Amino acid sequence: MRNRETVSLNFELAEILDAVEGGRALFLLCQNEPGPKRVEVEASMEAVLSLAVCRLRLLRAVLAREVDPLMLLAPHNAMREEDDPRDIQLVPWGPAEVRRHAEALLERVGRLHARGKAR
Repeated sequence: MRNRETVSLNFELAEILDAVEGGRALFLLCQNEPGPKRVEVEASMEAVLSLAVCRLRLLRAVLAREVDPLMLLAPHNAMREEDDPRDIQLVPWGPAEVRRHAEALLERVGRLHARGKAR
């Protein structure tokens, strides 16, 4: 049985792809809209594409093991029991991994702080 907190890479990429396709559709619509309506469509296009960029940045950080996959988990990408077992599953970090990551961050902050005092 799968952990209910497991993230499906396939589902996450499908959601991002849908957002990019929505942005493209808004762009095409924008070409035919004059005046105030065009401004609304442009704002919507920017919002949709900004969301896609944010999700891609977060996904990159998860894949680089800089961020816990739990930060990526959302209803649209949660694995279910009946989902394809060949899908790449992003499993949230356990307590030991969270602790190691936190300790590494604290160490890095300490070095940056010490470097700042030395100046």
